Amino acid sequence: MKMKRIFLSIVAAVAIFGASFAINSPKPVLADFTVTGETGASNEYYTVSTTPDPDCQETGAQVCKISTSATPDAQGRILKSQATVTGRKP
Repeated sequence: MKMKRIFLSIVAAVAIFGASFAINSPKPVLADFTVTGETGASNEYYTVSTTPDPDCQETGAQVCKISTSATPDAQGRILKSQATVTGRKP
C-alpha cells in the first residue's frame, strides 16, 4: 500500500512537471511572405516581399505565397526547406 502511494505521488509530480513545460514552451510564430522569385545555384531560395500579390490564389504552377517561422536573410531570401507553400498563381 505504501509503495502504491509513493508511485502515485511520483506519477503526479511528473504529470505536473510535463504540463508546466508544455504550457511554457514557446510556439513558433508563422509569418506570410509573397514570393517574388527563386534564387540560388539550384533555386533553393525564395526571394520574398511583404507586399501582398492580388493574383495569388490556391492553385496554379507558380508559387506566390509562403508561410514560415524563418526570417529573410540580408538578400531577402528564405530557404525553400524552411517554408510551406500557401498560395499559387497560373
